[in-house]
Amino acid sequence: MIDTRLVSVLALVVLASRSFTQSVEDAPKERTDEEVQAEDSCRIPGVTYPIGISYEELVEGLEKDSLVLIDVRDPDELRETGKLPQSHNVPLPEFEVAFQLSPEEFSKKYGFSKPTPEDGNVVLSCHSGCRIVTGWEAIQPLGYCKVRLYYGSFEDWESRHGPLIKEDKEEL
Repeated sequence: MIDTRLVSVLALVVLASRSFTQSVEDAPKERTDEEVQAEDSCRIPGVTYPIGISYEELVEGLEKDSLVLIDVRDPDELRETGKLPQSHNVPLPEFEVAFQLSPEEFSKKYGFSKPTPEDGNVVLSCHSGCRIVTGWEAIQPLGYCKVRLYYGSFEDWESRHGPLIKEDKEEL
């Protein structure tokens, strides 16, 4: 059984260590706005990334079937706690590699169509909102700038009494 609190703490430690391990010599030099925009060409100037989505917006998008909700938790967690309706599972350890697969390979492995970098309807979720940032950081360099993060994730959904789906491992 996985202790989700431990996984969340480990994710935060990894994120924090990334920022502290960079030496002063390796620190990026000041870049002009043109250089930043050229490097992050899918980003819109003036928009703060990653972009969040509220519970209400998520519910509305799921009701309209206009969102692709990807849960980055481990399948054992989903089996243990349940999953959000209409969500698909791509476990965080597989995330970066998964989004480098061909659309056919992705669909075969994960059971849903691979989102494209241009899609503006993709939302990431996890247990508490920590791992989704790591997931977004893994795919953002691949052009997935429009992906939105449900920061409240499973904990927020459950606290608002949102419906949950309990399934067998094979069905996840």
